[in-house]
Amino acid sequence: MILFISGKNTYQIQQMNQNLTVQEAEDHYQELKARGSQLDLTRGKPSSEQLDLSLDLENLPIGNFIEDGIDTRNYGELLGLEKMRQLGSEILGCKKEMVIAGGNSSLTLMAQYISNLFFQGSGEGPWSMHERNSVLCPVPGYDRHFALCDEFSINMIPIPLTGNGPDIEKAKSIVSNDPSVKGIWCVPKHSNPTGETYSKESIEGLLEIASQRKGFGNLLG
Repeated sequence: MILFISGKNTYQIQQMNQNLTVQEAEDHYQELKARGSQLDLTRGKPSSEQLDLSLDLENLPIGNFIEDGIDTRNYGELLGLEKMRQLGSEILGCKKEMVIAGGNSSLTLMAQYISNLFFQGSGEGPWSMHERNSVLCPVPGYDRHFALCDEFSINMIPIPLTGNGPDIEKAKSIVSNDPSVKGIWCVPKHSNPTGETYSKESIEGLLEIASQRKGFGNLLG
C-alpha cells in the first residue's frame, strides 16, 4: 500500500503488481490520472495546518498568507515572491519574468553564480577547465567584484566608464582579440561607485557582444 498525505486529504493507492502487462499498467496510470489529485510530494515541507500551530509562538498577524497561491510562511519558490518580483520589475524598469527575488544579499548571489560558472560552466564548459579566464571590469568599479575574481583566479581587464556606461568600442575590441574573455561586470542602474546609469546604446552594445561570443555573459552586480 502506498499512502500519500496532502493537507487534509489522504490518498491510498494500491501498489501495482509487477507482473502487469503494458496495457494494464497504462490503464492503471490513466485511472490515477483521472482522479485529478494535486499532490505536493516535495519532502520536509510542513502543511499549512502544521504551520498554523506556531502562529502564537511567533506573534504573527493572522491573515491571508496564500494570496499568490504559495503559503509565504513555508519554503519559498525558486524565483521568489510574486509581489516582490513585481516591485523589483517596477524599480528596474523590466518585465517581472526577468526578476528573481531572493532571500540573500546580492553578493551571495554573485558568488554563487561565479561558482556555478567555474564548476559547471555555460556554453563552453566549466571555467575551471580553461587555462585562462578573463572578465572585463568597468572602472571605477566595485571592489567586491574584483575580490570575487581574485578568489577564483580570474584575470581582470579594466575598461573605462564613460558616464553612460562602459566604453563599448573598447570592449568590442578586447573581446574580439582575446578568446579568454568570458564576461563583464555590470551595475547598469546607478553603478557602484559612480552612480551612473547605462544608456540604451551601452546596453544594446553589451547585448551585441554577448550575441557574437558564445558563453559571454553580463555579470550583473
